[in-house]
Amino acid sequence: MPGTKSQTPFFFDGEPLDKCPLTYNNIGITLSLSLYNAYKNGFLPENGGWLEQSHVYTETMLLIDNDQKQFEANEIEKANKK
Repeated sequence: MPGTKSQTPFFFDGEPLDKCPLTYNNIGITLSLSLYNAYKNGFLPENGGWLEQSHVYTETMLLIDNDQKQFEANEIEKANKK
């Protein structure tokens, strides 16, 4: 049940989570990730180019993109250590 204590130990950045990671998700996160997928495929929500998009949209896409690049760099670093 969402919000309940996790039966399986989950970890994020080496730290234990007190509940299932899926319970941290909400509609805003889901929508943002869906918009990011469309953005990476060349689709913008509003007519025009990047500068015609809302500030919230552009900042959210840049935040997700930076996190994704950091994640990929960390994965490459882990793979190179093996």
